[in-house]
Amino acid sequence: MDGNGRLHRYLIHHVLASKGYHPPGMIFPVSAAILQHMDHYRNTLETYSKPLLDHIEWKPTADNNVEVLNATIDLYRYFDATPQAEFLYAQVADTIERIIPEEVEYLLRRDELKKTLDDTYEMPDKTVDLLKALRS
Repeated sequence: MDGNGRLHRYLIHHVLASKGYHPPGMIFPVSAAILQHMDHYRNTLETYSKPLLDHIEWKPTADNNVEVLNATIDLYRYFDATPQAEFLYAQVADTIERIIPEEVEYLLRRDELKKTLDDTYEMPDKTVDLLKALRS
């Protein structure tokens, strides 16, 4: 995915944070869910954007950008974003129901392993992480 995809995911994170969807200082990992469904994400975005290309007149610019030659505001002003909203809803649900519990489970197991190792041996966190990776 290009820079637009990264910008899109940033905007999703920004809106969720600004609307108080999660506690301040927490990063709600919805991008992890989106990235695990990248083909569906791309297809969902393209269901709207691809058909518009036939209605946009443009030319390349000297700085490798594009210049839009016709009025396009009506193409974007009142579009139906239902498929995109449904996709985002599914990814938020996946984040809550699967990704966060898996991350919590991973951290609990890591802490348990570290405590066991600390009780028996002295070793740095990096070594504990390596042992955890080998154990997986």
